[in-house]
Amino acid sequence: MSISPHLSTENTGRPGINQRMKATWYSPWGVPLVAGVIAAVIFLITLQAHVNGSNHAYATDVGELQNALPRWGTIHFSGYPLYSITGSLIVTLLRPIGIQPAMGSSLVSLLWGALTVSVLARLALDLGASRLAALAGALFLPLSTSMWIDSSLAEVHTMTLLFMVLILWLAVRFDRSGDQRTLIWLAAVLGQGVFHGRSVMGLVPAVALLIVPRWRLIWRNAPMLVVVGLVLPPLLYLYLPLREWMGSDWTFGNTSTWEGFLRMFLNIKAARFVDFAREAIGWLDRLAITRQILNDDLPLALHAIGAIGLYALKTPANKRLRYGAALLLALLPFVVVPMIVYAGFVGDALLALKVPVSLFTGLGIALLISRLQERQPAAGTLALALVTVALITSGWRNYPEVIAITRDRSAEEAIAIADQAANPGRPTVLMIQWGHHYWGAAYAQAYRGQLENVTLVDHNAPFAQLVAEGNSLLTLSETFYRRPIAWWENKLGPISLETYAPGLVEIRGEPRTVAPGTERFRVNDDLSVASVDISRVGDAYRVDVQWVAEKTPSRDYSTAVHLVSADPPASSEDIIAQSDSLHPVDGWYPTSRWVSGQQVQDVLSLAASPDKPAVAVRITAYTVDENGAFLNGEWLSVPVEDR
Repeated sequence: MSISPHLSTENTGRPGINQRMKATWYSPWGVPLVAGVIAAVIFLITLQAHVNGSNHAYATDVGELQNALPRWGTIHFSGYPLYSITGSLIVTLLRPIGIQPAMGSSLVSLLWGALTVSVLARLALDLGASRLAALAGALFLPLSTSMWIDSSLAEVHTMTLLFMVLILWLAVRFDRSGDQRTLIWLAAVLGQGVFHGRSVMGLVPAVALLIVPRWRLIWRNAPMLVVVGLVLPPLLYLYLPLREWMGSDWTFGNTSTWEGFLRMFLNIKAARFVDFAREAIGWLDRLAITRQILNDDLPLALHAIGAIGLYALKTPANKRLRYGAALLLALLPFVVVPMIVYAGFVGDALLALKVPVSLFTGLGIALLISRLQERQPAAGTLALALVTVALITSGWRNYPEVIAITRDRSAEEAIAIADQAANPGRPTVLMIQWGHHYWGAAYAQAYRGQLENVTLVDHNAPFAQLVAEGNSLLTLSETFYRRPIAWWENKLGPISLETYAPGLVEIRGEPRTVAPGTERFRVNDDLSVASVDISRVGDAYRVDVQWVAEKTPSRDYSTAVHLVSADPPASSEDIIAQSDSLHPVDGWYPTSRWVSGQQVQDVLSLAASPDKPAVAVRITAYTVDENGAFLNGEWLSVPVEDR
């Protein structure tokens, strides 16, 4: 008797791979597992693995989170302690296997996002959707712009959405089973969800409608529900003052005082978004903006179909009306509230509020397809095919915006400018305005070894004390757009400015004066040049100009620094690169503020050309007369050797 090498289920007692896959597919969590895996793959394609550079409203807080999570720090209102604790743990566990904090922080969002899609598919199944319909409907959520972006970079919103879908799923399960443990889990998840993100309260009326038939069981368990839903969840907020007490170097606000703690806990910042008396913006305008931001996620037609589908439930007739009403009631706040809080701009709060709409759209589409499959199988099959096309189209439509935000590296330019302050000759403080560029520089210093031996501070630092301690004070040139000279003088008294490096300005208390006997090139009656240093740095020339005020300037002069291929240039074709500025020091330090004998350093970068060798750098100061004609001073030519 021969023995077949192909073992079957009958002679081994073990099912084959096809049978195991089929069993998984038909298991209660098979479709949700597939939906979650597909969502995770979608998010991985666009995952942000580097320092965030986007200034888009979707990325408002990303840089903050990239810094806070690896430090076990605390973040903006309302503190989000559960997110901070779990996120910090995940990022910490990922670092030993080579995943840097920026990518680890994005993976935290991906995890909660994939789990949200998975539970959404399970909710659709429990409401009567077929397996294929539940899978297809659930996939609209990860392909919506908001969810796709929020799951691809460091943000808190995917955890908020996970709480929402878990609450709805548990409410449905409890209404059907009357199981005490499910009720306790519902109370715990609802409580944690509300104290994590206050927008979760929008689901409370819908949950009440779903579970009201079980009111007697709820009443009997009221003490336990109060404990797990109202007493235990807010205790997590003790994490905020605890981290301050432990000396965390990344904390938000001042939760070590009762006032500061309550401001964070109660999310005082959110109050500014609700102003029913403000009518500066008409309701039609608010409606138009709401339609626009919803359409940016998924086409409005899909949202409309999804809303209709929420009534297409495969449930007993005595529950269908109540379930449909509950689901529409759950959807309503996330359509209406954005209209109420809109204050003339589309910010991160507005974008976060409308994320759940796509969840209900996907759920409604899944239920509608299933109802069609049940009544008209051919129509159901056609609808499923059309939905598949809609999924592909949505992904194709939304991908460019998602990738543009998550792959934005524009912060690297500011980091490179800031890094010029590394390893200074004396103690140095670098001030960067709190926000994207500060977060990028802080991350680069902590996790990439840049900005070594530099004390990095934001605009709230005690500048007078830092200068009194003997520190040099630097800031990015761009800082003066928001913090002009008057702001600095309010902090420090009279100041003078010099360029420390291209794009980097030094703020001094006393002006630097020229050394006696220094030879100078006279540009005009007021200004001269004491020295010029030219060096090649990569594909550019760094030009250090030492300007001197021969007397207190009577007017404001502009400056011109040209890299030329012929000296003097015969035409504009001979000018390789130029840096003309309204005032010296990147345009921020008018010469009328200078004093007699003051020496001011101006440092510029001029791009070299691979086609034209440079022969000189030409420097002058000029004014413009009432007719718009340029009145140049004497030109100083400094030879260079192009390499």
